[in-house]
Amino acid sequence: MKTLNILLVDDNNNFRRAFKMLLEKQYHASIIGEASNAKDFLTLNLLSNADIIFMDIMMPEVDGISLARQCLSYNNKIKIIAITMYSEMVYQDSLIESGFVGCIFKNELFTELSIALETVLNNNKYFPKRILTNRMEE
Repeated sequence: MKTLNILLVDDNNNFRRAFKMLLEKQYHASIIGEASNAKDFLTLNLLSNADIIFMDIMMPEVDGISLARQCLSYNNKIKIIAITMYSEMVYQDSLIESGFVGCIFKNELFTELSIALETVLNNNKYFPKRILTNRMEE
C-alpha cells in the first residue's frame, strides 16, 4: 500500500500532535503539513500533494465547512474528512454539501479511523451511524 500524504487542520495542538503520532505509527502515513487555522492552512500550498485532509469543523475565524469549500475550489479531487467533538451540532447533509467525504468524532477516533480511511480510500463516503442526517426545523 502506498504511503498516504495527509494534511491535518485542527486548532487543538495537543490533539493534532497525538493524531499525527497515531497516523504515522499505525498507518505509516506521511503528515505533509499541519495548521491550526484556515489562514495557516492556505499558506501551506500543499493541496495538490495531499491524499486526505483531516479537518476540524469548529475553528476560530473560518470554520471547517467554509475552508473545505475553498479547498475543493482549488482541487475538487481531494478527500476531506471532518473531525469534531460536536456530535449534537454536526449534520451529514451539511458536510456532504460542503464536500466532505467523511466524518469522525474525536472521542471515537481510535475505533472509527481505520473504517473511515478504508471506506474513503475506496471512493465511498463514511459517516458515523449517530450523526444527524437532516437539519432539524427550528
